[in-house]
Amino acid sequence: MKLRNIGCLLALVALVGCKVELSATTGGSIQTTSGSFSCSGGESCTPVDVSDLAFDETFMAVAEEGFRFVSWQRRNRGLCGGSTDSCRLFTAGFAGSDQLLAILDSDEVFFLEAVFEPQAGGGSGGGSSASCWNSEMFTAGTQMESEYRVTETLGNQVVMSYQGIIEGGLTFNGNAASAIVLDIVSTGAVENTALSRSYFQIPSARRVRDFGTEVELTSPQMASAVTINEPFRLVRFDLNAGESDTQTYTTTTTTDTGDGPNSDTVTTTLVRRFDGIESVTVPAGTFQACRFTETATTSGFEDVQREWVDVGSGVLLKAENDAQTTELVRSLVNGTVLSP
Repeated sequence: MKLRNIGCLLALVALVGCKVELSATTGGSIQTTSGSFSCSGGESCTPVDVSDLAFDETFMAVAEEGFRFVSWQRRNRGLCGGSTDSCRLFTAGFAGSDQLLAILDSDEVFFLEAVFEPQAGGGSGGGSSASCWNSEMFTAGTQMESEYRVTETLGNQVVMSYQGIIEGGLTFNGNAASAIVLDIVSTGAVENTALSRSYFQIPSARRVRDFGTEVELTSPQMASAVTINEPFRLVRFDLNAGESDTQTYTTTTTTDTGDGPNSDTVTTTLVRRFDGIESVTVPAGTFQACRFTETATTSGFEDVQREWVDVGSGVLLKAENDAQTTELVRSLVNGTVLSP
């Protein structure tokens, strides 16, 4: 048995589940050597039942013309994550083991997702932003750690460290929501610590409604800020290269540094364009990434920010504007280290 197959079998054991949910990003599909199962990019596919000792299927990632297979996606309860080979799942070795046989009696779901990207030469200007959508990043219980290096235009540097979890079943400004809850440490000339809650909702596949954020600064002094987006800020991962989305929303920010609350309300028109998939290098390594350009116009002033999001994991790799550049140093999602 090859090492990749041993890894898949061990993942199956650890997950204690007997359904495999197949999915593929735009640019390819999943097929099996037997022809019994398939899943096309961007479609919602019926989970595969693994219910007896005779199950033995090899899953292949088949790229469309102009695309290539990147890897099976690394994620919690994901199978063959990071591998670029076919993924074989089989249960013949379960016989005689009560622990393994219990897997076949379970209805828990785990995942096998193929990630595709445009072939070399497509670069910026090609591909679909769906390649950078990872639902795990918005699933309750997901744990994350990350570190970013922030370099200001004047040369000053700050290190931002985040540790957090996704919480579900919440309410924010009258909206049912989940939240990204982060403990933040900023190390520079002065060390700052804060607790942040960013509230969101997933109304449909590859779309995120950003309702706003609560931030509590805990050192060097106590302060708080609440930002409310009305009706919401929409973040889309269903755009093809060159496509953009325009929206207008109102943001109310209430701050309190100990002298009582102070509120400010502005209206923003935001144009978010997906430029395409390209290579980007940050301290964490060189990755294939979706590049977005956001142009925000508020009270006649225009601010432009570019962002690079990792293909497959959905982790923010880099962001830059006229004031500063933010670059990923390291990232872990559910204990899995992000690597090129």
